[in-house]
Amino acid sequence: MFRPRIDPCILLLLTTVAVASLLPARGIVAVECAHATTLAIGLLFFLSGALYPLSNLPAALTVATRVDPLTYGIDGLRAALVDLGQIGMAVDAAVLVGVAAMFLVLGAWAFSRIQI
Repeated sequence: MFRPRIDPCILLLLTTVAVASLLPARGIVAVECAHATTLAIGLLFFLSGALYPLSNLPAALTVATRVDPLTYGIDGLRAALVDLGQIGMAVDAAVLVGVAAMFLVLGAWAFSRIQI
């Protein structure tokens, strides 16, 4: 049975994005989180396939691109605009709706905990 090996750097990147998204909602270290968020967004954009094709990547980076939600957004745009999508519109839409729903729930929970 094939089990993809999750790279610790990818887990660190995802954790950084989650922490950088949730801490400012509580008002904790908002200025410092801006730098971490900028770095995480840059890395996610680099792995999205917007700058180069994803078909020639090494195996470790291929796993990283499958975890990156921006990959599915870029692929969906390519499929809609120039009919060159590699993943499929149904998968792209399902992943983007799932990620949006997850962050909507997490954001609502984080902001509900704000004390004024």
